[in-house]
Amino acid sequence: SRPGAKLPHAWITAGDRTLSTLDAAGQGRFTLFTGIGGDCWVRAAEAVGLDIATAVVGPGQQYEDPYGDWARLSEVSDSGALLVRPDGYVAFRYATAAGDAEELLGDAVRRILGHG
Repeated sequence: SRPGAKLPHAWITAGDRTLSTLDAAGQGRFTLFTGIGGDCWVRAAEAVGLDIATAVVGPGQQYEDPYGDWARLSEVSDSGALLVRPDGYVAFRYATAAGDAEELLGDAVRRILGHG
């Protein structure tokens, strides 16, 4: 799940539906994956000023990881984050929660878009 690599495929669930992480990302916009401890990243995605979808993966969350594949393949903790470009490639990765998540994610988005 390193920046520049394709988002790894893992089976996750949304309610009674099973889907690939590849299907949860993209859809023409950036997607931020985080876990149950990643509230700071969800807030940062909302504050960046770009249409970023959020995908929270964990028990009782929007998506669940029934086989533990996502936890293993994402290479971030349940408080970390992966920002995935619309083309399915990882653009940014941070292993844990960060007090300055908004600044870190904002800087990453500006670099990705060529504004910084």
